[in-house]
Parts: sequence; structure tokens; C-alpha cells
Amino acid sequence: MKILKRLFISSTEGKWALERQPVADEKSGDGLPDIRMVITDCYRGAINDVIYMIIRNVDHVMVSILSAEGTEVEKGAAMNSSGIWSYRTGVVNPGFPDGKVVVRAGNIRGDQAEVRVAVV
Repeated sequence: MKILKRLFISSTEGKWALERQPVADEKSGDGLPDIRMVITDCYRGAINDVIYMIIRNVDHVMVSILSAEGTEVEKGAAMNSSGIWSYRTGVVNPGFPDGKVVVRAGNIRGDQAEVRVAVV
């Protein structure tokens, strides 16, 4: 995927300046965990289904799958491959399609972020 960084020209007091606009794919300056996207399109409640995540500024990601009643069906660590995190399921979810995917991401400093995504 090719990402283009946009530039714009502004004028202040008759002087022209070339400035770079921030792009969403750049790392945030604060270094906090940043869960940008959780993709559950390939998850159908079966063994070996994959959940993909785009997460920045982390060194570990845990994924939990909850049933419609809120009980934990399974939990495990996600794997990182060039900035794309993935979790491969190991248990059949009999309550599919209802339920939630919970993604917890953290960094070495102890900062954490959590996102809950409904599975439909």
C-alpha cells in the first residue's frame, strides 16, 4: 500500500511557506498504544479463523472472544507481522454471530488501550 503525504502552501505576511500536514499513518508523538482498526470479517466462529488488527506503539496484544452472554470463549496473544497484528482462533464459538472481540494492547512502559468490537 502506498501512502502519500500531503503538502500545502500557506502565506503569512507575504511570505510563502511549504508545510507538511499530519497523516493518519504516522506514529503519534506521545507513544501511547493506538488501536486503529480491528477487522473481524474473516471471523465466523470456527477454529483457525483470523482476526486482524492495525495497532501502533505496542509490543504486546491480547485478544479475548466473548459470547453473547459475556462469558469468555477463548483468549490469547496476537502475532505481529510488519505492523499488522493477527489472532488465529483455536476454539469453536457456538454462540456466533453474537458476542464481542476484546483487544487489549500495551507497551513496555505499562501504557494500555482496550477496544471492544461487536461480532455480527
